[in-house]
Amino acid sequence: NFEVSAPNEVWLSDSTELSYGVNGEYKVRLSGVLDLYGRRLLSYNLSDTETSSAEIQVFQRSFVAAGDVHPRIHTDRGSAYTSGAFNNFLNQFEVERSMSRPG
Repeated sequence: NFEVSAPNEVWLSDSTELSYGVNGEYKVRLSGVLDLYGRRLLSYNLSDTETSSAEIQVFQRSFVAAGDVHPRIHTDRGSAYTSGAFNNFLNQFEVERSMSRPG
């Protein structure tokens, strides 16, 4: 439950696997960062699999687009979001982390 009153207070992120091709024989991973205020997609990334480097890349794009902001970032507890590399990357932006409970 998040209440926001301005842009860049809370960002949400997730990724999903998409199948494409005539018989769905190809797969790609779509990751995105959404600003909860106005539900605006800040950035997205396509990759072969869900990795911390793919998630770092989508967040790099978001910070470039948004400028000097320090949002609360909410994700699930997937391995890409709990990795040391991802968390070390976020530490430089002085953000607050939030994660959903395990399903």
